[in-house]
Amino acid sequence: MKKIVTIHQTDLYRPHIDPDDHYDLACQFALAKRGYLDLRMILIDYPPKPNHQPDTLAVNQLNQITHLSADVAVGGKKDETNSDLIISLRDTLIQSEDKVVIHIVGSCFDMALFYRLYPELFIEKVDALYINAGSAFYSNLQEYNQFLNNESFLSLFSIPVNIYWLPCFHDMDKIWEIGEHGSFYKFKQNDIFDHLNEPLLNYFVSCLRQAPLTSKIQDSLSMDINPSDVDKFGSLFRNMWCTAGFIHSVGLIVDLKGCITNDVDHPLFSFEEIQVSIKQDHLYWMYSNSSSNIKILKIHDINLYQENMTKALNTMIGWLK
Repeated sequence: MKKIVTIHQTDLYRPHIDPDDHYDLACQFALAKRGYLDLRMILIDYPPKPNHQPDTLAVNQLNQITHLSADVAVGGKKDETNSDLIISLRDTLIQSEDKVVIHIVGSCFDMALFYRLYPELFIEKVDALYINAGSAFYSNLQEYNQFLNNESFLSLFSIPVNIYWLPCFHDMDKIWEIGEHGSFYKFKQNDIFDHLNEPLLNYFVSCLRQAPLTSKIQDSLSMDINPSDVDKFGSLFRNMWCTAGFIHSVGLIVDLKGCITNDVDHPLFSFEEIQVSIKQDHLYWMYSNSSSNIKILKIHDINLYQENMTKALNTMIGWLK
């Protein structure tokens, strides 16, 4: 099985803004440990506030748990063309013998900037771009990742590579409802915590407790876990958005029983070809009657989606043990 060379771009901070990013990172490491992908690099957005720092500790924790060695690069301030992220991404693409898959689960700014700087390199070396941002249907409200830089979000759809769009919500006016084209689902963290070994439980609890970046990696994975922390955080729901794209990018799907499989006969979700247009800073789309490089997430059974995506997430996290 040939591994998919993967680059993961995220807004992974400590203290976190939303710890779904730590679950997303764990999924990518799980797929890498399972042998589905080569997790080449983690790109972290420039922190929006002075008290937030790029969470390199989380990356190092998962490198240690999995015995992998994913690199980390951090983005720069607005319009900074020589940031560590831009330079590292350029060098990684140049050096890669295979085409790569890029997942955007944070701001679209750095990827849009990179394409403006190196369009030929991007087209030559990027096979697919998974965009986790926006909502499927127009609203006066903007989803968070889109709101961070709407211009960058819209510009990505003009890039001539395979684009898989996972709108975070089907309808921004009903954001917490499961919809046909929205990737959002949620689960109670105990559904995951109950199946974790000590290092993995420490990975999640240290993030949720906002353990400082100065913590030593080994100490942060082997510390005594306070049962009250597990009870406290385990009782909370966690919102998720990006899981389907990770699974799809390595040629797998989730079926109607919540199993991760390559049997595409009964998929829980798929990606359907669309045509897009940009009008007055808004994106509009329709199903395509001809071949298109842009595809949108489509959920085939919204009543089963949340339960079965939670099962799939649990499976992937289990691969880390």
